[in-house]
Amino acid sequence: MIESCVVLIFICLIFFLFFQLCLGFASRDVLDHAAARAARARTVGFNRWMVHKVMRVAAIPNAGRMLEPANIDAGNDPVLTHSLRWMTPGEVWDLALNASPISPKVAVESARIPDYLGSDHVNEARLVLDYEKWDEVSLHHAGFFSPGISHAIRMRVRQPLDMLVSVVSGAGGILDGRRPETLRLEGAADLECHYSLYLDDRNY
Repeated sequence: MIESCVVLIFICLIFFLFFQLCLGFASRDVLDHAAARAARARTVGFNRWMVHKVMRVAAIPNAGRMLEPANIDAGNDPVLTHSLRWMTPGEVWDLALNASPISPKVAVESARIPDYLGSDHVNEARLVLDYEKWDEVSLHHAGFFSPGISHAIRMRVRQPLDMLVSVVSGAGGILDGRRPETLRLEGAADLECHYSLYLDDRNY
């Protein structure tokens, strides 16, 4: 029994490490997408405030709990509640695979994202849509560079990710020195700048 308990501890530790690894890869993919959307917005001539808003919207999957609007209960889905009460686990699984349910939270996000992108300043934007971890997602304009002939822009999006399992501080240079139990995640995107083509009317 003692040996089994010791083995189970190590198995659980390995499981949580793999879970953390998968979560980190998924979160980094979201940041790559956010960086690409921000770079795209910048290359077509949008200002920094608009680029920042575009980046935040693209990073919603990493943003955590919705703070505004505050009266949305994403866990109280009537379809899911009815399914769990009257269906067997197998039937619920089949329903999840064959249907495309939309939660109340997704419906609110879809309706409010255009208003958020149209907001004029930070205070107005926060009243339209806000998330618990949005302030942790930061955009870094790494500047312009010229790979060959084309002129390109480089964007980086960074976010800390809290670890589920304690590891050695500074392992592999991927941990934040100030917060040892936090991974430093970064998404990157390099896009060719072509906003001059949009803004040049060539006297038409």
